[in-house]
Amino acid sequence: MNGNGSYTPWSEESDPNLINPIPPYGNASQPLNTQPLFSYSSPYNHPQVPFDIRNFHGFQLPHLDYDFSLPEEVAYSTPDDSLAPAYSSAGPVVYEGFVPAPGHEEDDEIGEDNFIPTRQDALFRSSSSDEESDNSEYEREQLAKEEARLQALEMKTLEKDQEYEDEEELEDEPDELLVDEELDEEEESPRPRRSRGAGARGRGRGRGGRRGRPSSRGKGGFRGSKAGGERKPGRPRGQARAVAEPNPEFKEFQRIANDAYLRKDYRTALEACNNAIRVNPDYFVAHSLRSEIFREIGNEQSSTEALIVGASLKRDKNLWFYIIERIKKLDSRKYTSYDNSKKTALILDCLNAILAIDPDDYEARDQKLDIESRLGRISKSIQICKRMLTAQPEDVKVLKQMARIGTSTEKHTRLHLSTIIESFDTSIACFLEHDKPQDSGLDWSLLNIYLELLHKSGEYSRGLTQAKTLARWIQSRKDETFWDELDDDREFDVEDEPRRTEVKEFSRTSPETEYGETLPLEIRTKLGLFRLHLQPPQLEEAMRHFELLSPEDDGPEPTVTIYPDLFADVADALHKAGYPQQALRFYGPLHQKASDELSLQNLMGMYSCYIATDQPRDADEILTELRDWDSDTFEDMALLAKFFEEKGFKEDAMKRAETVYRFGKWRLLQKVGFEGYSDIMEHFYIQKRRERGNHKVKKSRVGRYMAALRKATRTEDTGKERARPRAGLFRTRKSIPDYKPMPFLPDEIPGTNVPMDAIDRALFKQRLNALATDNAEELKAARSQHREIVASFKRLEELMEPATDGDHEATAEWISIARELIEEFSTFNLFYYNRARQFTGYLRRIGAQNDFWKESALMVLAVVANNVEDGEDEPDIQENPEQPPQEFYGIHFDKWFDLFAQYAIFHARLNDQDRCFNTIQVATQANVFWWSHKYMKQLALCRLACGLALDNSSQCSQAVRWFMRNHLFASELFRLYGAANRLCAIATGFATGPSLKAFMRYIKTMDYALLRRDEREKYNLRDADHLDWIVGGASSQAANFVKNHDPAIFTLYAHVLAAGGSYTAALNYYFRAFALTPKDPILNLCIGIAYIQHGMKRLSENRQYQIQQGLSFIYRYYELRTESDVPLFRLEAEFNLGRIWHALGLVTQAIPAYERCIRLSESLRGSAKEDGGGRVDDFAAEAALSLQTIYALSGNFEEAIRVTENVLVLE
Repeated sequence: MNGNGSYTPWSEESDPNLINPIPPYGNASQPLNTQPLFSYSSPYNHPQVPFDIRNFHGFQLPHLDYDFSLPEEVAYSTPDDSLAPAYSSAGPVVYEGFVPAPGHEEDDEIGEDNFIPTRQDALFRSSSSDEESDNSEYEREQLAKEEARLQALEMKTLEKDQEYEDEEELEDEPDELLVDEELDEEEESPRPRRSRGAGARGRGRGRGGRRGRPSSRGKGGFRGSKAGGERKPGRPRGQARAVAEPNPEFKEFQRIANDAYLRKDYRTALEACNNAIRVNPDYFVAHSLRSEIFREIGNEQSSTEALIVGASLKRDKNLWFYIIERIKKLDSRKYTSYDNSKKTALILDCLNAILAIDPDDYEARDQKLDIESRLGRISKSIQICKRMLTAQPEDVKVLKQMARIGTSTEKHTRLHLSTIIESFDTSIACFLEHDKPQDSGLDWSLLNIYLELLHKSGEYSRGLTQAKTLARWIQSRKDETFWDELDDDREFDVEDEPRRTEVKEFSRTSPETEYGETLPLEIRTKLGLFRLHLQPPQLEEAMRHFELLSPEDDGPEPTVTIYPDLFADVADALHKAGYPQQALRFYGPLHQKASDELSLQNLMGMYSCYIATDQPRDADEILTELRDWDSDTFEDMALLAKFFEEKGFKEDAMKRAETVYRFGKWRLLQKVGFEGYSDIMEHFYIQKRRERGNHKVKKSRVGRYMAALRKATRTEDTGKERARPRAGLFRTRKSIPDYKPMPFLPDEIPGTNVPMDAIDRALFKQRLNALATDNAEELKAARSQHREIVASFKRLEELMEPATDGDHEATAEWISIARELIEEFSTFNLFYYNRARQFTGYLRRIGAQNDFWKESALMVLAVVANNVEDGEDEPDIQENPEQPPQEFYGIHFDKWFDLFAQYAIFHARLNDQDRCFNTIQVATQANVFWWSHKYMKQLALCRLACGLALDNSSQCSQAVRWFMRNHLFASELFRLYGAANRLCAIATGFATGPSLKAFMRYIKTMDYALLRRDEREKYNLRDADHLDWIVGGASSQAANFVKNHDPAIFTLYAHVLAAGGSYTAALNYYFRAFALTPKDPILNLCIGIAYIQHGMKRLSENRQYQIQQGLSFIYRYYELRTESDVPLFRLEAEFNLGRIWHALGLVTQAIPAYERCIRLSESLRGSAKEDGGGRVDDFAAEAALSLQTIYALSGNFEEAIRVTENVLVLE
């Protein structure tokens, strides 16, 4: 470094003094690549670019967790620790002894708008903060604006009334000490400063001063308001703070770092650079050199992080743009902590830093808009668009993006539509004033979007005026304003004759002058829609525009196939306006030639038009389509329910409304105005009460049953003694008559050979025949459905083998067919009507008329009819069979269950968690599966397998808990719970609240069941209300499974407690297991780890004692594990011992254990090869990685590279 603080360019020739390479960065035969990795043109690509040190300034002290000279402080640090925040506040830091440059003594009087955002939490912030409600954010902004306005009025009133006696009182007033600054980059009006305890005036901390950096006011005298209310301006935005010259110690370390870097002695350079930053972190040159050192050794992550830390010291937006490019090019596969979400969050912070320096940087806002829109933050994106359009109103791309984002949902359209139209108006005014139609951004496409916005807002008259005016401007006829005096659209007729020539001002000056022949159909359709929505509607003029869509076109490429959306809009508008005949002219071609583009709204409108024009046959066809409509959303289902209700199809309406209500979407029914909503509420309320039953009736029934039981089991001698005495002064015992059995009905009607149920069976068959006759078409459809389902299952059997073997085409076809079958099963309401009610049969009576459940009854009749047609005997259909049916559409429930399970497994193989577990959940909700222990057991196994395949700990835990509920106190299930979560990368479902509570109840129930009767009376658990469930659990069948205390449940519960950091509570249960199995090696290891972890806590009561206790159990584990002389056990013990010493920071004890582990691994692999090979579980790689870390952090790179080459290199 030269005396002026700049770098001296250096030669790329190798230094002759650099004889030995510095491991692990290179070797003598392969020199390091000194070329930059990226081609981004920036002055920060290389540290040798001359840089004036006097331009450096200090904002924030970086937090440095890595230091080669202090390895014990970084033994457990992560690569991302370099970006950790230095202070809890994000404001600037003024160090003690800081001497500002001459003329800059008052530069620290800046507002928070000038602060560059720090990097705190940039890489580690929670995703929940990124998912804030846009609605709440929008409301907060509106409230802040209103509060600012009220505060301004109040402050104006206070300034008139308040007089300060001296300057000290004014100096202590926080609000008077605020410096007026520019607006925040995200606001258009000043927001009040909000802090804790804000009152009516919004003040926060009163006379106690502001929290954070101490104010430097008072050192130079009073700096309050000037006369007239003017304030002394602070440092202009974007200007860097000048600092004093660096001290000699910093210069010396920086010189050493530069020299070492030129020699490619990167270890020395990095150490010197760290020392320079530690001495004075306010100079960007040290951070830049440090970043380049990491880059030269191939560590792009640390290089970028070092540059980010230093970027806060230099107010240079180009540097932040360069950092953004570096972040984008980081390889996520190599640097796993930098996934897409982490990169996006960091880039967003960099863009905020750029905007803090230069709020007018358009490129930064453009990039921020792209990120915010991709993250789905609609309200924030609209604000950014509005700010960008304020700067460049002619930006068509932003205008279109603003319209697309702001109208993406109904909710956000309602919130932002007026703002979007306002921005469009401003931009269009700019186009009209400054542009020419030939090269303007205002073209037909932008005009169509603008008119669509006006149509959504209901401003039809204004939309008509704007459409004519702007279309005229685009056609270079802006001076022809005489057309505005006419009340029609003849200006845009295709031909001059006859209407346009009737206007005396009109004269075609040139044959190239454009009128209606070049007007796009989209704009013409908007003109017609505006005319149709006027009051009264101008149908004739609107139809002139609509006729140009050519609805009767029967050519090979009719207009409807090109513009189906226009046909749908026109047809719906004509239908709503009350012109069904005209609407059908557009509905018809759309239905015949572009049926895929038909929406539910179009079909409902089409049906209404057919009814209005007295075309019942066509209406019935549309009605069939509506009944078969596959509703993708509950909104569509609610609309259908309302539609059927209005048309008088009460059954269809109630069927869909009940489905919507059952899934908790009752608000949608209220939204569409479904009149039968109250009936559905009453129906479900009565049904629930009926299912719960009458408590009084149940109680009396139980009483009668118990009385009869007592009478049946008592003896003659004690009968009278046990009877209850009569009421009265002199009580006498009442004799109870003997119990007489009730008579049973005969099998046949007396005097005949006719069975007693013959009449009921005859009436039952008569009802079935009537049902089949009255619903012949539906029965025919059900028979066809049965044939298709049987054929689908046969096709699935053919595809199963190739799909299981991995054939992608077969798998895709199998999943497609299975999806339709599962949808058919899951929409059969009888299976999902009430899971608490066991499935008894398909012929269930419902309603006041006691009719059959039509859907299920027709299914039964369809299956029987098809079987008889295929040559089978006609079965005897029974209303209440002794055994419930085991088939659905003739397919056994076993096959339907296998379909669900295999479908979930296939989606697990495709890594689709949502569909996989949703399928299992749908199967669980079916009553035919819920009441079958076999099916539920297989579903739990399927859930467990899919959870392991998809690495989902919560699903694995849920599956194992099902087994634990149905196989009480099975020791192997407790082990299975721990093993399943151990196989998941992140065991989020292991130590949860429900699992903690469940295991605690297991233990307490076990303890109570094993108590003797006298012990139970001693503890008197029945008097403790919160423990009454223990008594109930012990007195139930659960107690039959308790044989003795199980150390597995004690250990598992202790694991759950330890995973939550409750080491003291965990030790209680570890020792209960230890009392049962004292020679269990793993249990001793867990106890030792719990002691050591508790001893390393900040508030440990006796740290030395806790660690010594832990080490005693660790060495007990070591002795138990090694006494069997099994090589694999010895290898495990050595590694765990080394890991314990490593965790305590005593690496001198850890290294020998790691070395022994590696040597044992070599002998173990050698013996395995002699025995014929096979996979060998060892810990050599983990031990070698730990050794490598120890050696590298202590500076012993020769040993680190030796361990790496010997163990960690894949051959």
